[in-house]
Amino acid sequence: MKTNADILADQDAFKAAVKRARAAFQAFDGVLGVGFGLREKGEQFEDDIAITVYVREKKSEDALAPAERIPPVFEDYPTDVRVVRRAHGEACDNATRFAKIKGGIQIMGKRSPTAHDSQKEFQGTLGCIVRKRQDLSRDNVYLLTNKHVLFSPELGADETVFHPTLTGDREGLGPVQSGGLYGIHRYKVDGRDDLADDFFVDCAIARINIDCKCWGTRCTKDDIEIEEAKIVDLQLNGVDTISDVRSVIGDVAMIGKKVFKVGRTTGKTAGTVVSVTGELTADPEPDKTNPAFIIGPNTLEIIFDKTSTPNGLNCHGNPHFTEKGDSGSIIVDELNRVIGLHSHRDQVRAAGTPLSSHACHILPVLETLGICIPVTTGTSTGSSKATDGTGLLPAVNPAGDFPLPDGQIIFTEAAIEVVPINAEEEQRMRALLDEFRSTEKGRELHEFFGFYRREIGYLVRNHKLVKATWHRHKGPAFLTHVLNHFKGEIDRVPGEVDGVSAITLVTRMFEVLRTYASNPVRAFIEEHEDEVMRLMQSGEITTARDCIAYLQKREATA
Repeated sequence: MKTNADILADQDAFKAAVKRARAAFQAFDGVLGVGFGLREKGEQFEDDIAITVYVREKKSEDALAPAERIPPVFEDYPTDVRVVRRAHGEACDNATRFAKIKGGIQIMGKRSPTAHDSQKEFQGTLGCIVRKRQDLSRDNVYLLTNKHVLFSPELGADETVFHPTLTGDREGLGPVQSGGLYGIHRYKVDGRDDLADDFFVDCAIARINIDCKCWGTRCTKDDIEIEEAKIVDLQLNGVDTISDVRSVIGDVAMIGKKVFKVGRTTGKTAGTVVSVTGELTADPEPDKTNPAFIIGPNTLEIIFDKTSTPNGLNCHGNPHFTEKGDSGSIIVDELNRVIGLHSHRDQVRAAGTPLSSHACHILPVLETLGICIPVTTGTSTGSSKATDGTGLLPAVNPAGDFPLPDGQIIFTEAAIEVVPINAEEEQRMRALLDEFRSTEKGRELHEFFGFYRREIGYLVRNHKLVKATWHRHKGPAFLTHVLNHFKGEIDRVPGEVDGVSAITLVTRMFEVLRTYASNPVRAFIEEHEDEVMRLMQSGEITTARDCIAYLQKREATA
């Protein structure tokens, strides 16, 4: 049976097996979904990653036909059968007034009582400040939270949201916007039809009327102050700010990693991700009369990190990542990147039992609402600085990226120009890439480049200082030599061009990217800089084959 190390070493193979398991088990009576995550035993999560089969209820083997029993192992991967638990949205009482509106604070709206909830007022958490995409207007300011916080059968769109309570601000923050969703969103991962999947989404926004109100008119002077890209008391890596947006959809390596949130009830808490494909049975839609419960697929499932506090409990004395009222909290990873929007928590079971919290993946949320998240440095999809049209600006022409999917590459020093490669050259390059990716570090480096190449390419083409550093130190010329080498036209990459060494170019680019690139790029440089500089100074790697041989040796002796 394959271990975590085997799974993480070849995530693509594991996810392909999960897909086949879904096809094999989905037709079984009582099976609601198939994903992956940490195995659960005796209501405690273990460290092993497994294919997770979600069912309505567990049955004894005697009650099942042999053909409908979930095997303990599927294609050498362990399996885990889990009951989809009832979960509910969270709300309770608390009131702290903040002079500046930011993430992590309490909001409140009026609501009509329902069969499932008799409260006439509903408190939740303001996740973060957001803005509509491709809109640079000064008053493009909204708050993000859950739909179940702001909507009920009789109230919702155009109702006023308040902070911290209905009496705390006579005018309120602004009106709830239409277009929120509490249900299933079909999302194309990486924009690909073949990777489209259903995701549970519980999200809504309300406008923040920042303009001064006077005699029934609006002025251009800010009346409500905001602190965008900030979460109160986050204090992660020494700051309260959001660095970037990150998708962890289908990311096996995220299992077991730490995440954080700030909610109006429990403040800052640390959690551990046990699944990125978690399922739950959610309360009925908040704005419908007598609707049915919803089976929510593909959520982030998170448990409380007991090592994060001295007594292993949150500030309310419970082993839970979230408590009532934390709905709407933004989930961030260890590098201050937004990965999710908390919406639900499992219903209480035995006293002291850790309860799973569920969060919506952030990209389906942002796509549903047509919004972006203000950030400090990052340029990833869904961030305010994104270059693909999902930020505040229209999409940047990606002509400077390489390689292109149609078998062409960017290949010139003087200017950006697309030059075709022939079949033989393409075959050689693909063979080199396959060898490079045959090592664990090679796959990591290639996947990093694939995710952040657009950001780096944008900075090189458009940021004044990054662009100047790249050109001043012969970056285009070195790139031309590298691509010539990949094509097979030259046997090695020169160590110097026009009196500028490759070491100087890399050193200067590391310096400027440490200042202007996103946190993930900075962290990548921090992790690999010493090793890269040592190898360049030794002169032992001047060809693609040298690099592959080094990675193979590195892995063999690890």
